[in-house]
Amino acid sequence: MNFFVMCILKETKTIISDKIIKVLLANSFQLHNVFNAATNEQFESYGIQMFLRKPSKKWVYVEKGLKGDIKMLFELKFTHIKFVLKATESSDQELQGPNTFDLLMRNSQHVCLLEQKKEDTCQNLLYNDIIKLLQSKEIR
Repeated sequence: MNFFVMCILKETKTIISDKIIKVLLANSFQLHNVFNAATNEQFESYGIQMFLRKPSKKWVYVEKGLKGDIKMLFELKFTHIKFVLKATESSDQELQGPNTFDLLMRNSQHVCLLEQKKEDTCQNLLYNDIIKLLQSKEIR
C-alpha cells in the first residue's frame, strides 16, 4: 500500500486539486481503476493523458496512460499522479450545447412569412391578402 498525491486538470484548468489517495496493489491492476475511484467515473468521455513524478523531479508522461499497470507506481517509486483531460468532440458538444453559428446559418435559409395584421384599414387588408396568396403557393 502506498499513498500518492493526485490532481486532475482539463486542458489548463484544474478540476480536482491536489489530494492524497491510498492505492493498494492487490485492489486494482490497471491505473484506470485509480482514476475511476478518484473521480467517481464522471470523466469517461474524455481522452486522458497521465503523468507521474517523484519529489522535486519533472513530470514523466505515461505512454500507456490508464491502461498501464499499477505496479509501475510502486516499483519506480513515483509519489505524484497528474491526469490531464483532453476533450473529445462528443464531450465538447455535450458541454457547450448546439453550435450557435451553425444554428443561425440553418435558420437563415428558412423563409418565414410575416404575421397577418389586424384588418382595420385597406392597406392591412391588402397586406393580409398578399400573405395568404404566398401561403397558398407554399412559400414559407
